Amino acid sequence: MNNSGVIQTSKSADLVTHKILIEGEELSKTYQVKSIVVQNEVNRIPMAQIVLVDGEASERDFKLSNEDLLIPGKKIEITAGYHNDEETIYKGIIIKHSIKIKESTSLLIVECKDEAVKLTIGRKSKYFY
Repeated sequence: MNNSGVIQTSKSADLVTHKILIEGEELSKTYQVKSIVVQNEVNRIPMAQIVLVDGEASERDFKLSNEDLLIPGKKIEITAGYHNDEETIYKGIIIKHSIKIKESTSLLIVECKDEAVKLTIGRKSKYFY
């Protein structure tokens, strides 16, 4: 059977690794990353969503959210690969972060967009007389 539809990798694809860099500094491994979703589409601004487990809702303590680490406006870079052989899959800025309580777990949802999103803000129409 021909495996031409399978992406070839330089290393075995059994161990996926990632890094999240905020302003060039790596996010500590003490924070549990639940998911990373990156969207790159034609004729659309690239975006990413990172879901992290954060704090205890019953104690009203959200450690990561209360820090100044993931505030909107900071630059973010996501790298991913296999066995620490990683490549950059996303660069942009943090647009918003929110907390969601789901199944007795509090989640911090960080939404990011490419810096080109700054060009979409503001009035674009003009009148010429």
